[in-house]
Order: sequence, then structure tokens, then C-alpha cells
Amino acid sequence: MGNKDLHEFKNNLLEDDSFISWVKSEFVIDDVQWSAFVDDHLDKMDSINECIKLVRNIDFAEHHSLDTEALWTRISDSTAYDVSQEKGKVKQLFSLNWAIAVLAAACIAMIIIFKPGMSDSHNVSTGIAEEFVQTLPDGSKVKLNAETSISFNEHNWNKERIVHMKGLAFFEVKKGSKFSVQSDKGIVEVLGTSFSVNSRDNTFEVICKTGKVEVTSAGSESSVTLLPGDKSLLKNGLLEIKDGHDNTPNQITWLEGIYTFEDVELQHVLKELERQFNVTTFVSDEFKGIKYTGFFRKGNLNDALYSITWPLSLQYNLQGNKAIITKINK
Repeated sequence: MGNKDLHEFKNNLLEDDSFISWVKSEFVIDDVQWSAFVDDHLDKMDSINECIKLVRNIDFAEHHSLDTEALWTRISDSTAYDVSQEKGKVKQLFSLNWAIAVLAAACIAMIIIFKPGMSDSHNVSTGIAEEFVQTLPDGSKVKLNAETSISFNEHNWNKERIVHMKGLAFFEVKKGSKFSVQSDKGIVEVLGTSFSVNSRDNTFEVICKTGKVEVTSAGSESSVTLLPGDKSLLKNGLLEIKDGHDNTPNQITWLEGIYTFEDVELQHVLKELERQFNVTTFVSDEFKGIKYTGFFRKGNLNDALYSITWPLSLQYNLQGNKAIITKINK
């Protein structure tokens, strides 16, 4: 997201009465709404925390007498900037609206209390066609697939190892205390192991590579335990296990650049293609619901499109970064 978009994002928050009430009420008023908002915008936690800080600062300024003379002295001392000509202007500006007053209030030294876990949150996210490996405070590693975000509390890590995520990621966890991966669709808990979590769109899939993994779905709170090669998949609110037999373990193929699908609607397959290749696909509604079983490889867009369309008796026309998919003319 560009600076302009982030600026607009923060401005919208600071002008939202509900957001302001939520912060000033110690995250009680409209908490369900704003907690869900935070979960959906983990990649913008830094901006959200900035807005929380600003709201708390203006709350401080509105309820305490503000010594503007002393404030400008502090600004002048810290910046070596001559502000004598600006003092009169600022005295007028303080009466205009709280959004401007908050800029001065932010200079006041004060202790700001955040909702637990938010202020120390470290956020990492990837864009389309990007992958990234993040090392956690204990040396554990997370490989983020395209359009994936995670957040974790660095300062509280020794007490509880919790990672919030949205998207597709592979975890290699150092042995130690309980390690928890939390998404809106479920929770994965381990002590030390490696596994893949896919929690995006309508999918919640976990594949255990090493060790033992406990998976709990959100809502129904049904849980299963996975051993190496096992896979769990959330269907109709219940977790199903596909055992990884000795000769046919479930593989985490995306680590090798291979994306597999079993009886998945074409529209979801194409969405994954768009995510991995930074391409836009166009297909008529009559084909979007066709079920696809197969795979595509990351690397060559033409090969990937052919792997998807040919088994379904479809064809594609690639024009720049746009792929138009139609029925094969016989």
C-alpha cells in the first residue's frame, strides 16, 4: 500500500466516531466490530497503532490544560527550529478541531496504554507473487506465501508463542513451550514441529510434516491430532483427516512451487493463479463453478494456464497480464 493510501486509511480511522469511542472506552464500546476490523487488517497494524496513539493523545489534551508556551519551547529545543512566529498561529489552530490539536499533544511525554498484545505487535505481509521467510524471536521460521500476513508480540514471546495469520504459510517451530498459530478459521498448536497452514478464502487446511500437530476449528471447536504426513481439512464446519500412509503421505507441494487442487471450483483455482503470477483472469460465469482436479507449477504462466484449462476443454488467450479463458471451439 502506498503512502497516499496509508494516509487516507489513517484519516478515515481518525474521523470515525465509533473508532474514537472504542479507543477512549478502553476497547469496550463496539469491541466486536473493531476487533474484527483489526483481524482483517493485520498488515496495517502499525498504522492502526498510530491512530490509537493519536486518539489517546488528543484525549489527554482535551482533559488537561495545555501549556502551549512550554510546548513550543520543547519543540524549539528538540528541533533547533525558530517557532516564535508560529506561536500565535498555533494558539488559533488549537481551537479549530481536535485533529490539529493532536499534533501538538503528541509531543507531550506520557504513558500510553494499549489493548493487550497490540502495541508490541510485529507485522509481516507479502504481496502478489511474493514469498518471504520471517525468523521469530526464538529462531523458529515462517515462510509466507503470496498475499499472506502474520503478526506476533515480540516482547511477550517468552511467555506465550502466538502467531496470528491470514493466508498460506509454512512453520518450522523450535522446541519449547506451546506454540500457537491462530486464524479466523481455527487454531494450530504444537511444541516443536513443522507444518503448513492454509487459511484463506473458504479454506482451512493443515498438513503436518514433522512432529505432532493439534488442530482446532473456530466455532465448532472440533479438534484433531495430526502425525507426519497427515492432513486436516475443514468441511461443513467439521475437521476431516486424510491419513498420511507410509507410501502416500500428504505433501506440502507449494514449497516446491506446485499448487494442487482436488475437486475445487475453477474460480478458486484461477484466484490462486492470479495470486502467484500477478495476472488477471477473465472467465464467464458459466465456467466459474466447474470442478477442477489437477495442479499448476509456478514459474511459467503459459504452462500453468494450459495445465488448468486443457483438462476442462477450455482455452486461454494471454494478452499482457490478462488471461481470457473461453470454451474450445470445435
